[in-house]
Amino acid sequence: GEERYACRMGEVKGRVWVSLWDGGLVQYDPTADELKEQYWEEGLQPMNCVESKGEKDKWFWVTTWGKGIVKYWPEEKRIERQEATTEGSALGGEVIHMVGDGQRLYASTMDGLRVYNIEREVDNGVTVEVLSPTDLNGAATEKRSITNDLTLDHDQNLWVAGGSPHTFIISKNTTGVSRQSYDGKPTVWSSVSEEQDNTEWIWLGLEREMLTVVNNKTGQ
Repeated sequence: GEERYACRMGEVKGRVWVSLWDGGLVQYDPTADELKEQYWEEGLQPMNCVESKGEKDKWFWVTTWGKGIVKYWPEEKRIERQEATTEGSALGGEVIHMVGDGQRLYASTMDGLRVYNIEREVDNGVTVEVLSPTDLNGAATEKRSITNDLTLDHDQNLWVAGGSPHTFIISKNTTGVSRQSYDGKPTVWSSVSEEQDNTEWIWLGLEREMLTVVNNKTGQ
């Protein structure tokens, strides 16, 4: 068969989606044990998928390389671009990874960490979600920096992996939003959150170092 390279995998409402390096999205069919091609716009490079939080939503968010974030309706074969995610910088539309918490989307891009509030508006009696940029009162990364994988832990702290600037953590609490640098460590390129025995562990993939795991409660 044809050989194609996967970019990223993501789960949306119990279904596994895979973005392809040469463009396009496929969905894994567990019954047939195969990947099935889905509708996608030619020339639009998908990166990763983040589901919407509405139980009845038939769409989800998809990041792209160069065109920012889009809304995607697979059954309707429709894509809606979000202009707010490409304004101000072409590099900001080159999205490497994204996570969401239902209130915001966090996107690592070639122009730093970009954060978008998910605002709900009513249009002809229908509630729609639109994105509005925010800098989290300065906690988001400065411009002209490169971040990589993002992880939201159980307490909704955002772990931002990267080398320029070094990895940092954005925490939300009753007093607002704060940013904590994860300095003095090798460059972190990826991170994954895992819960086990009532303890949350953050797995960190380090540059030229062994895989490291951090106890989120103790920081050790």
